[in-house]
Amino acid sequence: MGVKNFMPNNTRVLIVGAGPAGLAVAACLKQKNIDFIILERSAQVGSSWRNHYHRLHLHTAKGFSGLPDMPFPVDYPRYPSRQQVVDYLDSYARHFHLTPIFNQTVTAVSRQNGRWQTQTNDATYTSDFVVMATGLNQVPTIPGFAGQEQFKGQLLHSSRYTNGEAYRNQNVLIVGFGNSGAEIALDAYEHGAKVGLSVRSPVNVIFQERFGVPVQLLTILMSPLPAPIIDLLTAPALYLTFGNLASYGLQKPPYGAAYQVQKHSKIPVIDPGIIKKIKSREIKVYPGIERFTEDGIVFTDGTSHAFDVVVLATGFRTNLDSLLPANITSTAPKSQDGLYFCGYNNSMTGLLREISIEARQISADIASKSTKTA
Repeated sequence: MGVKNFMPNNTRVLIVGAGPAGLAVAACLKQKNIDFIILERSAQVGSSWRNHYHRLHLHTAKGFSGLPDMPFPVDYPRYPSRQQVVDYLDSYARHFHLTPIFNQTVTAVSRQNGRWQTQTNDATYTSDFVVMATGLNQVPTIPGFAGQEQFKGQLLHSSRYTNGEAYRNQNVLIVGFGNSGAEIALDAYEHGAKVGLSVRSPVNVIFQERFGVPVQLLTILMSPLPAPIIDLLTAPALYLTFGNLASYGLQKPPYGAAYQVQKHSKIPVIDPGIIKKIKSREIKVYPGIERFTEDGIVFTDGTSHAFDVVVLATGFRTNLDSLLPANITSTAPKSQDGLYFCGYNNSMTGLLREISIEARQISADIASKSTKTA
């Protein structure tokens, strides 16, 4: 909770979510002596990071990814592991004495009599401001495929994938080539699975760093430029790094990575080492799925292959549409009537970096509207 709480369930600011965004906003509000309550549906902070697959590492450099007023530990590697990020979030909450109310599943947020009412599974909270910080990866996107009900192998979404140990010596197909799909495919391969990758659409692939310089630093420096100019400037380095990937089954879209983020809010694949495995044919690329069979997949090019396991790395969506009034569509850091959003802006410069910027903006805006009685 915040600095002072003048009535049970009644506060100046209600923060939904105790992940990086919720903790960052809370820390900034605490430093401004503004009362708040944090609600978290799980029993710990950083639940999304805790539940991700084990191989996950932060794709952005730690030096640009620390939350407000507390950098990552100096002894962490440049790209911290999933567990190190979890430990960092625990330390962040302790450092700023942030104590969320756990096991509170928010079911609805609405405007009532000039204030906000937030309903949970067992309580109602009233506040002047609400900060939505539940994150981008809340609801798994699970597409349906023809014939999938007859498939006798294991079919699971990436949200249920932990590591590839259980799939050693099995034929595993990863469906989707985003960052999760790339890393899960590599993880399954490293655990001894025979891995295929179903890639339906053209993809942009970028390197994580080159000559010891993180690509994140380059995008930060170039961020004032128009996206097409950034793509034009980075194209030679990307081609020198990866070459033409079309012969390996990876088509490139007609636009570059920066424009992709600007236009579609979709981060390109930050290569964790999978391109080398694709080029060596150790991980095989297949086209999109036409239909399932009892023992495998028929692809859109008419070829078929047997698989024991199919992992749907088909992404997530937010849960905002199920919580907010139908007329609320904005996810900007500053919104009308005291409703704010933090952590929903996919950016080439890094999500955690954006969260820190947004958290400071939100707390400053709330402080400017607060009164001495808050």
